[in-house]
Amino acid sequence: MTHYVAFLRGINIGGKNIIAMKALKEAFETSGFREVQTYINSGNVIFRTEETDEIHLIGKIEALIQVSFSLTIPVTIRSYENLIRIVQEAPEWWGTKDKSTYHNALFVIEPLTPQDVQDILGPHKEAIETMVIGDGLIYWSCDLASFNKTVGSKLASSKANHGVTVRTANTVKKIIALVERADQKR
Repeated sequence: MTHYVAFLRGINIGGKNIIAMKALKEAFETSGFREVQTYINSGNVIFRTEETDEIHLIGKIEALIQVSFSLTIPVTIRSYENLIRIVQEAPEWWGTKDKSTYHNALFVIEPLTPQDVQDILGPHKEAIETMVIGDGLIYWSCDLASFNKTVGSKLASSKANHGVTVRTANTVKKIIALVERADQKR
C-alpha cells in the first residue's frame, strides 16, 4: 500500500466550502481508504491505498467530496515519496526558519502545469520574491513585509487561481513527519 496526501483546494477559507475534518476523514474511510488522518483545517488528507493510478484516485476523491458534501473541490495528490523529493530538491532558500520570509509550495492541479501558472502570473519581482518551478509545483518565497507587492500574492485574483492549492513549507514538512510517525507505529 502507498501513502498519499490529498491537497484539497479552497476549503474552509472565508466561510466558504466548509468541510469538517472529522467528516472528511469519515468520507475517506467510507470510500475504502486506510489509515486516514487529516492535518489542519485547510484540506490535507493523509491516507493509504493499494490504488496506484493517481488520475483515478483524484477522480475518486473529487467524486466522494461531491457526493458527501455537495461541493466541487479541485484536488491534487502526492505520494509520500514525491513529498520527500519535493523537500530534498527544494532550492536552498525555500523552507528556511527565517521568520521574516514566507515559504510556500504552489501545488498545481492538472490540466495546468507549473509553467502555465508562471506564465499567467508573469515574472516575479526579484527584489522581494523568488519563484522556481519544481515537479508539479512552484517553490515560492517572499519577504513578509512586501507580500502585497509580490506576483505570488496576485494568485487568488488570477486565471490560475482554481488550478493551484498553496501550502506552507512548514505544512509540507509536518505532513511528511505525520506519515513517518504512522509508519513507525505499524
